[in-house]
Amino acid sequence: MLSIKTRITPLSDNRQLSLYIDTFETGINSISYELRSTDGSRLIESAQLQDYSQQTAGISADIQLKDLIEPDEEYELILLMNDAHGRQLRYYTRVIQRSENHVGEEIRFVKNFHEKTFDKEQASELAQYMETDETGDNTSYSYVNIHSNFNQITWGDLKVEKITEPQITITELFPQTARICLSYYVKIMTDNGERRCRVDEYYRLRYGIQRIYLLNYERTMTEVFEMERTAFNNDKIDLGIRDADVKEALQEMNNSVICRMCRDNGCVERMVANALMLERKGDRQGAIEAYRRIDETNPFHLFARAKLLYMQ
Repeated sequence: MLSIKTRITPLSDNRQLSLYIDTFETGINSISYELRSTDGSRLIESAQLQDYSQQTAGISADIQLKDLIEPDEEYELILLMNDAHGRQLRYYTRVIQRSENHVGEEIRFVKNFHEKTFDKEQASELAQYMETDETGDNTSYSYVNIHSNFNQITWGDLKVEKITEPQITITELFPQTARICLSYYVKIMTDNGERRCRVDEYYRLRYGIQRIYLLNYERTMTEVFEMERTAFNNDKIDLGIRDADVKEALQEMNNSVICRMCRDNGCVERMVANALMLERKGDRQGAIEAYRRIDETNPFHLFARAKLLYMQ
Protein backbone atom coordinates (compact mmCIF):
# COMPACT_ATOMS: atom_id res chain seq x y z
CA MET A 1 0.00 0.00 0.00
CA LEU A 2 1.15 3.49 -0.84
CA SER A 3 0.78 6.39 1.55
CA ILE A 4 -0.42 9.83 0.49
CA LYS A 5 3.07 11.32 0.75
CA THR A 6 4.56 8.80 -1.68
CA ARG A 7 2.34 9.81 -4.62
CA ILE A 8 3.35 12.49 -7.07
CA THR A 9 1.37 14.04 -9.94
CA PRO A 10 3.24 15.56 -12.89
CA LEU A 11 2.00 18.91 -14.21
CA SER A 12 1.77 19.78 -17.89
CA ASP A 13 3.54 22.79 -19.38
CA ASN A 14 0.42 24.94 -18.89
CA ARG A 15 0.12 23.80 -15.23
CA GLN A 16 -3.42 22.48 -15.75
CA LEU A 17 -4.51 19.43 -13.78
CA SER A 18 -7.60 17.42 -14.76
CA LEU A 19 -9.19 15.24 -12.10
CA TYR A 20 -12.12 12.95 -11.46
CA ILE A 21 -13.58 12.39 -7.99
CA ASP A 22 -15.67 9.32 -7.19
CA THR A 23 -18.21 10.67 -4.69
CA PHE A 24 -20.02 7.37 -4.01
CA GLU A 25 -23.30 9.28 -4.41
CA THR A 26 -22.34 11.76 -1.67
CA GLY A 27 -23.52 15.31 -2.37
CA ILE A 28 -20.71 17.88 -2.68
CA ASN A 29 -21.50 21.54 -1.97
CA SER A 30 -18.15 23.17 -2.74
CA ILE A 31 -14.61 22.38 -3.92
CA SER A 32 -11.44 24.40 -3.34
CA TYR A 33 -7.72 23.76 -3.36
CA GLU A 34 -4.50 24.88 -1.69
CA LEU A 35 -0.99 24.70 -3.12
CA ARG A 36 1.65 24.62 -0.39
CA SER A 37 5.33 23.91 0.13
CA THR A 38 6.01 20.24 0.81
CA ASP A 39 6.26 20.84 4.57
CA GLY A 40 2.89 22.63 4.49
CA SER A 41 4.21 25.83 6.09
CA ARG A 42 4.02 28.13 3.05
CA LEU A 43 0.81 28.78 1.11
CA ILE A 44 1.58 29.39 -2.56
CA GLU A 45 -1.99 29.87 -3.80
CA SER A 46 -5.58 28.88 -3.06
CA ALA A 47 -8.85 29.17 -4.95
CA GLN A 48 -12.45 28.06 -5.06
CA LEU A 49 -13.44 25.89 -8.03
CA GLN A 50 -16.50 27.34 -9.72
CA ASP A 51 -16.62 25.38 -12.96
CA TYR A 52 -16.90 21.64 -12.38
CA SER A 53 -19.23 18.93 -13.68
CA GLN A 54 -21.15 16.91 -11.12
CA GLN A 55 -22.85 13.62 -12.03
CA THR A 56 -24.40 10.89 -9.91
CA ALA A 57 -21.22 8.80 -9.83
CA GLY A 58 -18.62 11.55 -9.51
CA ILE A 59 -17.22 14.96 -10.32
CA SER A 60 -14.96 16.10 -13.16
CA ALA A 61 -12.92 19.27 -12.69
CA ASP A 62 -9.89 21.15 -13.97
CA ILE A 63 -7.43 23.07 -11.80
CA GLN A 64 -5.44 25.83 -13.47
CA LEU A 65 -2.44 26.70 -11.31
CA LYS A 66 -0.89 30.15 -11.56
CA ASP A 67 2.63 30.91 -12.71
CA LEU A 68 3.95 30.86 -9.14
CA ILE A 69 5.81 27.55 -9.03
CA GLU A 70 9.43 26.80 -9.81
CA PRO A 71 10.32 24.05 -12.33
CA ASP A 72 11.68 20.82 -10.81
CA GLU A 73 10.45 21.75 -7.32
CA GLU A 74 7.85 19.66 -5.51
CA TYR A 75 4.73 21.14 -3.92
CA GLU A 76 1.80 19.76 -1.95
CA LEU A 77 -1.65 20.08 -3.50
CA ILE A 78 -4.62 19.79 -1.13
CA LEU A 79 -8.13 19.37 -2.52
CA LEU A 80 -10.85 20.42 -0.05
CA MET A 81 -14.48 19.42 -0.47
CA ASN A 82 -17.47 20.25 1.72
CA ASP A 83 -20.17 17.60 1.49
CA ALA A 84 -23.92 17.68 2.09
CA HIS A 85 -23.42 16.49 5.69
CA GLY A 86 -21.25 19.46 6.64
CA ARG A 87 -17.99 17.53 6.60
CA GLN A 88 -14.78 18.75 4.98
CA LEU A 89 -12.98 16.09 2.97
CA ARG A 90 -9.30 16.47 2.06
CA TYR A 91 -7.24 14.78 -0.63
CA TYR A 92 -3.48 15.20 -0.86
CA THR A 93 -0.90 14.71 -3.58
CA ARG A 94 2.54 16.04 -4.44
CA VAL A 95 2.83 17.92 -7.74
CA ILE A 96 5.84 18.87 -9.85
CA GLN A 97 6.49 20.54 -13.19
CA ARG A 98 9.57 18.97 -14.74
CA SER A 99 11.80 20.91 -17.12
CA GLU A 100 12.45 17.55 -18.81
CA ASN A 101 9.27 15.51 -18.88
CA HIS A 102 9.35 11.94 -20.17
CA VAL A 103 6.49 10.62 -18.05
CA GLY A 104 4.28 9.80 -21.03
CA GLU A 105 6.91 7.51 -22.56
CA GLU A 106 7.69 5.96 -19.17
CA ILE A 107 4.05 5.13 -18.50
CA ARG A 108 3.73 3.59 -21.97
CA PHE A 109 6.79 1.43 -21.21
CA VAL A 110 5.29 0.23 -17.93
CA LYS A 111 1.89 -0.56 -19.46
CA ASN A 112 3.51 -2.41 -22.35
CA PHE A 113 5.72 -4.47 -20.00
CA HIS A 114 2.72 -5.25 -17.80
CA GLU A 115 0.52 -6.43 -20.69
CA LYS A 116 3.23 -8.69 -22.13
CA THR A 117 3.60 -10.61 -18.86
CA PHE A 118 0.13 -12.03 -19.60
CA ASP A 119 1.09 -13.09 -23.14
CA LYS A 120 3.92 -15.65 -23.32
CA GLU A 121 4.49 -15.13 -27.04
CA GLN A 122 4.96 -11.37 -26.79
CA ALA A 123 6.73 -11.69 -23.44
CA SER A 124 9.90 -12.92 -25.17
CA GLU A 125 10.66 -9.23 -25.80
CA LEU A 126 10.96 -8.69 -22.03
CA ALA A 127 14.11 -10.83 -21.77
CA GLN A 128 16.31 -7.84 -22.67
CA TYR A 129 15.16 -6.06 -19.50
CA MET A 130 15.41 -8.96 -17.05
CA GLU A 131 18.44 -9.85 -14.92
CA THR A 132 17.62 -13.50 -14.24
CA ASP A 133 20.11 -15.16 -11.89
CA GLU A 134 20.34 -17.54 -8.93
CA THR A 135 19.14 -14.86 -6.48
CA GLY A 136 15.63 -14.94 -7.95
CA ASP A 137 13.11 -16.91 -5.89
CA ASN A 138 11.08 -18.96 -8.37
CA THR A 139 9.15 -21.00 -5.80
CA SER A 140 6.17 -18.69 -5.20
CA TYR A 141 4.00 -16.28 -7.15
CA SER A 142 3.57 -14.11 -4.05
CA TYR A 143 6.82 -12.33 -4.91
CA VAL A 144 8.53 -11.93 -8.30
CA ASN A 145 11.37 -9.57 -9.20
CA ILE A 146 13.81 -8.63 -11.96
CA HIS A 147 15.97 -11.65 -11.06
CA SER A 148 13.14 -14.19 -11.47
CA ASN A 149 13.03 -16.47 -14.49
CA PHE A 150 10.85 -16.06 -17.58
CA ASN A 151 8.31 -18.64 -16.41
CA GLN A 152 7.80 -16.86 -13.12
CA ILE A 153 7.44 -13.42 -14.72
CA THR A 154 4.77 -14.76 -17.10
CA TRP A 155 2.72 -16.49 -14.37
CA GLY A 156 3.91 -20.03 -15.19
CA ASP A 157 1.03 -22.52 -15.41
CA LEU A 158 -1.17 -20.37 -13.18
CA LYS A 159 -4.60 -19.75 -14.73
CA VAL A 160 -4.73 -16.03 -14.11
CA GLU A 161 -7.09 -13.39 -15.51
CA LYS A 162 -7.21 -9.67 -14.82
CA ILE A 163 -10.54 -8.48 -13.42
CA THR A 164 -9.67 -4.77 -13.03
CA GLU A 165 -7.61 -2.33 -15.04
CA PRO A 166 -4.32 -1.30 -13.39
CA GLN A 167 -4.29 1.83 -11.28
CA ILE A 168 -1.13 3.78 -12.08
CA THR A 169 0.71 5.71 -9.36
CA ILE A 170 3.91 7.69 -9.82
CA THR A 171 5.99 7.73 -6.64
CA GLU A 172 9.24 9.29 -7.87
CA LEU A 173 9.86 11.58 -10.83
CA PHE A 174 13.29 12.97 -11.72
CA PRO A 175 14.64 14.17 -15.08
CA GLN A 176 16.22 10.78 -15.84
CA THR A 177 14.61 8.31 -13.41
CA ALA A 178 11.11 7.45 -12.24
CA ARG A 179 9.31 4.99 -9.99
CA ILE A 180 5.87 3.84 -11.16
CA CYS A 181 3.48 1.42 -9.46
CA LEU A 182 0.57 -0.57 -10.87
CA SER A 183 -2.18 -2.03 -8.67
CA TYR A 184 -4.94 -4.33 -9.90
CA TYR A 185 -6.92 -7.47 -9.12
CA VAL A 186 -6.81 -10.87 -10.78
CA LYS A 187 -8.70 -14.11 -10.43
CA ILE A 188 -7.00 -17.48 -10.50
CA MET A 189 -8.46 -20.96 -10.85
CA THR A 190 -7.29 -23.53 -8.31
CA ASP A 191 -8.34 -27.04 -7.34
CA ASN A 192 -10.50 -25.42 -4.65
CA GLY A 193 -12.22 -23.05 -7.05
CA GLU A 194 -11.77 -19.43 -8.06
CA ARG A 195 -9.63 -17.11 -5.92
CA ARG A 196 -9.24 -13.33 -6.09
CA CYS A 197 -5.86 -11.64 -5.53
CA ARG A 198 -4.47 -8.12 -5.36
CA VAL A 199 -1.34 -7.55 -7.42
CA ASP A 200 1.13 -4.67 -7.06
CA GLU A 201 3.93 -4.06 -9.56
CA TYR A 202 6.85 -1.70 -8.88
CA TYR A 203 9.03 -0.31 -11.69
CA ARG A 204 12.15 1.83 -11.45
CA LEU A 205 13.16 3.28 -14.81
CA ARG A 206 15.96 5.33 -16.31
CA TYR A 207 15.29 7.37 -19.42
CA GLY A 208 18.00 7.12 -22.06
CA ILE A 209 18.42 8.84 -25.41
CA GLN A 210 17.76 5.67 -27.40
CA ARG A 211 15.70 3.56 -24.96
CA ILE A 212 14.25 3.25 -21.49
CA TYR A 213 16.17 1.05 -19.04
CA LEU A 214 14.50 -1.08 -16.39
CA LEU A 215 16.55 -0.64 -13.21
CA ASN A 216 14.29 -2.68 -10.95
CA TYR A 217 11.04 -4.65 -11.11
CA GLU A 218 9.04 -6.27 -8.32
CA ARG A 219 5.60 -7.87 -8.26
CA THR A 220 3.68 -8.98 -5.19
CA MET A 221 0.43 -10.93 -5.08
CA THR A 222 -1.78 -11.32 -2.02
CA GLU A 223 -4.95 -13.37 -1.96
CA VAL A 224 -8.06 -11.52 -0.83
CA PHE A 225 -9.42 -13.16 2.30
CA GLU A 226 -13.08 -14.04 1.75
CA MET A 227 -15.13 -15.45 4.61
CA GLU A 228 -17.42 -17.56 2.43
CA ARG A 229 -14.39 -19.40 1.03
CA THR A 230 -12.50 -19.80 4.29
CA ALA A 231 -10.64 -23.11 4.51
CA PHE A 232 -10.16 -24.62 7.98
CA ASN A 233 -7.39 -27.17 8.42
CA ASN A 234 -6.35 -28.58 11.81
CA ASP A 235 -7.79 -25.56 13.65
CA LYS A 236 -5.96 -23.19 11.29
CA ILE A 237 -7.34 -20.87 8.65
CA ASP A 238 -5.79 -20.99 5.18
CA LEU A 239 -5.17 -17.39 4.08
CA GLY A 240 -3.96 -18.43 0.62
CA ILE A 241 -1.25 -16.78 -1.50
CA ARG A 242 0.71 -14.12 0.38
CA ASP A 243 4.18 -13.13 1.50
CA ALA A 244 5.79 -16.00 3.39
CA ASP A 245 7.76 -13.54 5.52
CA VAL A 246 4.67 -11.94 7.08
CA LYS A 247 5.37 -11.74 10.78
CA GLU A 248 2.76 -12.53 13.39
CA ALA A 249 2.69 -11.74 17.08
CA LEU A 250 0.13 -13.48 19.24
CA GLN A 251 -0.64 -12.20 22.67
CA GLU A 252 -3.29 -13.07 25.19
CA MET A 253 -5.60 -10.23 26.20
CA ASN A 254 -8.94 -10.63 28.02
CA ASN A 255 -8.92 -14.39 27.31
CA SER A 256 -8.90 -13.81 23.55
CA VAL A 257 -6.25 -13.67 20.87
CA ILE A 258 -5.14 -10.59 18.96
CA CYS A 259 -3.11 -11.16 15.80
CA ARG A 260 -0.93 -8.41 14.38
CA MET A 261 0.70 -8.33 10.99
CA CYS A 262 3.57 -6.29 9.64
CA ARG A 263 1.57 -5.65 6.45
CA ASP A 264 -0.94 -2.78 6.76
CA ASN A 265 -3.52 -4.36 4.48
CA GLY A 266 -3.46 -7.67 6.37
CA CYS A 267 -4.28 -6.52 9.88
CA VAL A 268 -8.06 -6.57 9.55
CA GLU A 269 -8.23 -9.87 7.70
CA ARG A 270 -6.11 -11.56 10.35
CA MET A 271 -8.30 -10.11 13.11
CA VAL A 272 -11.34 -11.54 11.30
CA ALA A 273 -9.58 -14.89 10.91
CA ASN A 274 -8.90 -15.04 14.66
CA ALA A 275 -12.50 -14.12 15.45
CA LEU A 276 -13.71 -16.93 13.18
CA MET A 277 -11.32 -19.36 14.85
CA LEU A 278 -12.56 -18.43 18.33
CA GLU A 279 -16.15 -18.83 17.14
CA ARG A 280 -15.37 -22.24 15.62
CA LYS A 281 -13.78 -23.40 18.88
CA GLY A 282 -16.93 -22.44 20.79
CA ASP A 283 -15.40 -19.46 22.62
CA ARG A 284 -18.47 -17.27 22.14
CA GLN A 285 -17.39 -14.46 24.48
CA GLY A 286 -13.88 -14.38 23.01
CA ALA A 287 -15.33 -14.17 19.48
CA ILE A 288 -17.69 -11.37 20.51
CA GLU A 289 -14.78 -9.38 21.97
CA ALA A 290 -12.74 -10.00 18.80
CA TYR A 291 -15.56 -8.80 16.54
CA ARG A 292 -16.08 -5.79 18.82
CA ARG A 293 -12.42 -4.76 18.42
CA ILE A 294 -12.77 -5.00 14.64
CA ASP A 295 -15.95 -2.91 14.76
CA GLU A 296 -14.32 -0.26 16.94
CA THR A 297 -11.26 0.14 14.71
CA ASN A 298 -13.06 -0.44 11.39
CA PRO A 299 -16.65 0.86 11.69
CA PHE A 300 -17.37 0.14 8.02
CA HIS A 301 -16.52 -3.56 8.25
CA LEU A 302 -20.05 -4.86 7.66
CA PHE A 303 -19.24 -8.54 8.25
CA ALA A 304 -17.86 -7.85 11.74
CA ARG A 305 -20.80 -5.55 12.55
CA ALA A 306 -23.33 -8.20 11.43
CA LYS A 307 -21.57 -10.92 13.41
CA LEU A 308 -21.51 -8.73 16.51
CA LEU A 309 -25.22 -7.91 16.27
CA TYR A 310 -26.08 -11.59 15.71
CA MET A 311 -24.00 -12.97 18.60
CA GLN A 312 -24.82 -10.41 21.30
